[in-house]
Amino acid sequence: MHKSTLVQAFRSLSKKDIRELRKLVRSPYFNQREDVIRLFDYLVEAIGQEEEALHRERAYAFVFPGQPYDDAWMKLVMHFLLNNIRQYFALQEVEADDAGLQLHLVRALRRRGLDKLFEKEIKNLEQQQEQQPYRNVGYYYHNYQLQLERYEYDHRQRRSGRMNLQELAEELTIFYL
Repeated sequence: MHKSTLVQAFRSLSKKDIRELRKLVRSPYFNQREDVIRLFDYLVEAIGQEEEALHRERAYAFVFPGQPYDDAWMKLVMHFLLNNIRQYFALQEVEADDAGLQLHLVRALRRRGLDKLFEKEIKNLEQQQEQQPYRNVGYYYHNYQLQLERYEYDHRQRRSGRMNLQELAEELTIFYL
């Protein structure tokens, strides 16, 4: 187990990451398996110890006390915990990208047909975008994504008014340049 992807991912975690990941692993929204929580707790203690502590048999004895070792079951529990770590990594990246997070919110509002809330949020997002001091690739890509959401919304509304195809094409061109 000491050479597994799970242990490699676990070793990359800071103390803050472990505190946050503990919350995720214990959350019924992300994990409903008690054995995954026990394996997480075991790894928190064992990761700083000698390599012997990271043998699958020792971890299995901690996670499933009194039961004979079952390699397939241990691999399954390791897989579930690794999936939780992957989710944690992805969530950290999403939370770090505030503009991307807001864009996902706008997209979700559009898809759910929450028009008033969509209009309010996209207006806020457009204002924030205009106030950005740096006009780098990320800025132009975000602008393109924003115009695409606006187009999708307007297209769904089938309004005879504003269809922002020109703005959409311009933002895509600027992004590619």
